[in-house]
Amino acid sequence: MNLTGQGWRVKATSDSLARQALILAGVMLVAAIPLGTIGFLTGGRPGLTCAAIAGVVCLASGVAALWLAGGFGEPQAVSAQVLAGMLPRMGIPLAVCMVVYFQGGMLVESGFVYYILIFYFVTLATDTVLLLGKPG
Repeated sequence: MNLTGQGWRVKATSDSLARQALILAGVMLVAAIPLGTIGFLTGGRPGLTCAAIAGVVCLASGVAALWLAGGFGEPQAVSAQVLAGMLPRMGIPLAVCMVVYFQGGMLVESGFVYYILIFYFVTLATDTVLLLGKPG
């Protein structure tokens, strides 16, 4: 943060975590609109809930991946960034998917696994573009 005449303000650079998280959230929101609609049309309120939970899980894992990959600041470490981000990006949705599947119930019946797979691929593509698109 820097102090200007108008008060405190945050300088968001193109590679800041906050900016990347907002871009990821925007892309996830764009993906959530058709998926939520499909969920509601096929399963009613449980289908919409299922799509929303899958989207939030993948968004959280994507932000965690961006944060973890951000620890490698030098541009030569792109492969290390992608590999470091892979653990939370894949591990969190996989763990949640396993818990939901073994618990059974409404989320499994509404197709939670399918929604989390679709959101996972959206998150993977967006995170990869954000990591590789950093100016260096």
